[in-house]
Amino acid sequence: MVVKSVISRKSWFNNFMILTFFISLVFLFSVLVSPVHAEVVVEDHFDSEGIVWNDGLDTDWTVSSMGGATDWTFYLYDGNMNVTDITSPRNVWGGYKLSQTLTSVGDFDVDFDFSWKSSGITDKQRVFIELYDTADTLISRVGYADYRLDKHGRGVAYIIGEPVFNGGYTTIPNGEASVDISRDDGNISVSWNDVPLLTGSHGVDLDRVEVRFDYFKNGSSTFGTESVDLVSVKGPVLPEPVSSILFITGGVTFGVRSYLRKKKQKV
Repeated sequence: MVVKSVISRKSWFNNFMILTFFISLVFLFSVLVSPVHAEVVVEDHFDSEGIVWNDGLDTDWTVSSMGGATDWTFYLYDGNMNVTDITSPRNVWGGYKLSQTLTSVGDFDVDFDFSWKSSGITDKQRVFIELYDTADTLISRVGYADYRLDKHGRGVAYIIGEPVFNGGYTTIPNGEASVDISRDDGNISVSWNDVPLLTGSHGVDLDRVEVRFDYFKNGSSTFGTESVDLVSVKGPVLPEPVSSILFITGGVTFGVRSYLRKKKQKV
């Protein structure tokens, strides 16, 4: 009678494990064929409490100088990072950049909201967002560039393997832009205030995002203000169901075996 009872329990346990296995497979398949969702990788609105000078940046950013620049002045206020001065050598683009290294991202959607104010026609300044892949190759660069002493600046966009897009020179000293850089299945597109500018393709994973502020000191050149309101990077990711399934199945198996063991000891 005892033997028969034990065999019956083993048979029940085996049937239970088979059922659990097939349920897990069905769940895994349903997750894998479901659409991916966007995960926020970077999201910075440069918020602060009041005016904060030369401090207050998110610690995820690494700050470094470029082109021999030795100092800069910036402040956070009202959801903006505002750069008002850069100390740079003459006759070279010098400045500072913010960098974040990411967990490799395939397809992505990048939003970059920024603005500029010229102190005069003689400003020579640039503000860009740049995206680099895992091989440290520049995927895309978009922003505002003022190269000339006799004109205000213009929008600039670049995608690897494509000619640089240069917009027309603006006739006003101040401006703002909302830039979107997206990649879907390797196809990259850039828009400026919802107007498409450039398309291209590149399949290597995104590894780093940078925001750079530059000044070219030459003759009577000046520097105005460059402001950034938003840096956002989102990448589509698949849910990770496998570990959950294994955990649940293992837990159930352990529980059932413990129960049967106790019952067997009582018998």
